[in-house]
Amino acid sequence: MKRKAFTLVELLVVITVISLLMAILLPALRKARNQAQRAFCSNNVKQILMALHIYANEFNNRLPCPAIGDKRWMRPLDTKSIDYLMKYLKNRKVFYCPCNKQQIKYTDFYWNYKPTSRITGYMWVLDTLEGRSWKISGNGNKKWVRTIDVSNPGDVEILTDIVMSNERDYGPPNYPHGNFFDVPGQLENSAGVLDSSSHLLSDSKCEGGNVGFADGHVEWRPFAQMERRSTYYFTYPTFWW
Repeated sequence: MKRKAFTLVELLVVITVISLLMAILLPALRKARNQAQRAFCSNNVKQILMALHIYANEFNNRLPCPAIGDKRWMRPLDTKSIDYLMKYLKNRKVFYCPCNKQQIKYTDFYWNYKPTSRITGYMWVLDTLEGRSWKISGNGNKKWVRTIDVSNPGDVEILTDIVMSNERDYGPPNYPHGNFFDVPGQLENSAGVLDSSSHLLSDSKCEGGNVGFADGHVEWRPFAQMERRSTYYFTYPTFWW
């Protein structure tokens, strides 16, 4: 009896069909994964906002006002404040974005950064005890926040996803906004760890970030709607929200 088998043409047709299906499905799967991570991250921000409101209710509307040595950085919060918030959050994973590979890889290091402070996976738009060393630039008259009792709380950001770029080494024309993955900063000298933005599409493109407001709500802000919030261009790094 003769054995039946696929011809070369039939195999090529099958491979072509599979390739086409993969080309169609992979972007959809990637989009679904990104949306799930965005939702998970949004829930993290929401939980932190709830804990901050409880904190403020117990301390006469005041928010944590960390004493940070370098008043330029937005990621650290003093250990005492973090540990107080942990009474309501329970799990330290809430402080880190699920889509940020650097944060997942170095969580233990960030959490135990110093006896006096922890590095989180979100940026705090909170003033320090001594005052920040730079003013927030861009539109909207943004200010560092000290209290939850502010005018128009639905417009006042107090917590954002990490969106920062290295414009000094990767500026135009190669990268219009710098490199969002290779961002030397606070940890480079002490640990050789590069900072990285969350919700990256590539090393030169950031999708955006979740932003938490003083009234407790969370919004997704596409990068196209973000602005440079550093004092001047080509700082190291540039902060966006």
